[in-house]
Amino acid sequence: MNDLDTEQLIESSYSTINDDNVKKLREAFAVLTQGVEMNHYDAEAIIVDKKKLKKIVWVDPDILRICCDYVRPSMVERALGKVPPGIYIRDIAEVRAGAQAYDFIKNPDPDREDAKCLTLIGTERAISLEFPSQFTRDWFLERFRILVDDILLDEEKSVRNFQKFCVHDTELLTNQQIEAATNLVSVLQRGVQILHHRTTGKIVKSKLVFDESKLLLSIKSLERGYFNLWSDPEYTLSVLDISEIRPGGHSFNFVKTSSLDKGSQLLSIIGSEDVFDIQFTSEYTRDAFDSKFRLFVKYFQAKSRSEARQGEDL
Repeated sequence: MNDLDTEQLIESSYSTINDDNVKKLREAFAVLTQGVEMNHYDAEAIIVDKKKLKKIVWVDPDILRICCDYVRPSMVERALGKVPPGIYIRDIAEVRAGAQAYDFIKNPDPDREDAKCLTLIGTERAISLEFPSQFTRDWFLERFRILVDDILLDEEKSVRNFQKFCVHDTELLTNQQIEAATNLVSVLQRGVQILHHRTTGKIVKSKLVFDESKLLLSIKSLERGYFNLWSDPEYTLSVLDISEIRPGGHSFNFVKTSSLDKGSQLLSIIGSEDVFDIQFTSEYTRDAFDSKFRLFVKYFQAKSRSEARQGEDL
């Protein structure tokens, strides 16, 4: 995409965002199309002796993707269709301020400041970045959020806002909602049978389980290998880490398992540690679980925030 195409992409959104955001959108494209070097935290590449991973972060306007890699692909690689590591803007569930994301937690650094960090969270991956200053982080935080909001069509925004679980929502739950949330605890402790869609492209009969003492969700396989000689990998996600609960097939793993035709049975639970892409037996079962599970997550996240505030007051 040339500069004229990029300009037209920005111009097309003028009617839906205010003048100030148009200016910030221009700034974001101007900086990110060139690329910026940042510290990238990755749980799979533990930092040793403070040797942080310096990577280039840029936006590819051709495919509307925020990329993060050591080098940008060459013209030959682009012509061959190479897609760099990153996350599609339309897939981003949350632009999370601070260092409360899995990649940061797995890489403890006493010199790191929360105010200099943010994480882009989606179904394909989470990208945790550290900036040189809080000012720089705040500049990118605001513009990443504007960029995500701008890429979505009005209809997509409406659907996403309905689907999105806002972790900062402080709305009080009614007694009826609290009862529904707590009733789901015992169900999840026993386990809910689902089909687990994995990044490997496999679909595995599993159960979704909740450990209340750790506020931890896990997926345990119900299948076993020959003579039980292999152990299944562990899939876990903290309830406090959940960014979005997304019904339908709009998730990276559902594409890999070629399951988009089953969208009415599918649900994604999205966090910075992992994404649980799960399938139910019917749309009715999926919707019934979805409605109760939202209250369940809201209840525990609100409870955690309340306890944190009480601790600060002591």
